Amino acid sequence: EKIVDLQYKLSYVEVVDPNQHKSDAAILGTRVTVKDLTTGEEEQYVLVGPDEADPVAGRISMISPLGKAFLGRKVNEKVTAQLPVGSRSFQILAIESTE
Repeated sequence: EKIVDLQYKLSYVEVVDPNQHKSDAAILGTRVTVKDLTTGEEEQYVLVGPDEADPVAGRISMISPLGKAFLGRKVNEKVTAQLPVGSRSFQILAIESTE
C-alpha cells in the first residue's frame, strides 16, 4: 500500500528550483523570517511540500494554515494565519532562497 502511494505521488512530481523563479515573494523553498506581532518574537520557517514538512525543524508545508498565510507574500507585509489555536498575526521581515 505504501509503495502504491509513493508511486502515485511520484507520478505528479514537479521539480521546482527556487533560483529559476526569482521573486521577492515567499514561494516553495524559500526561508521566511517573520515577527509574531503578539509576542514580538522573530521566527524562521522554510516553505516546503507536504511530504517534507517538519514543524519542529521550522519546515512548514505550503498547504498548512501558516504556509498558506506566507505563500506569495512580500517583505514588510502583515499577514494573519487562522491556526487551530486561533488567529496569529505576523510581519514578514525577510525572504531568502534556501539554495
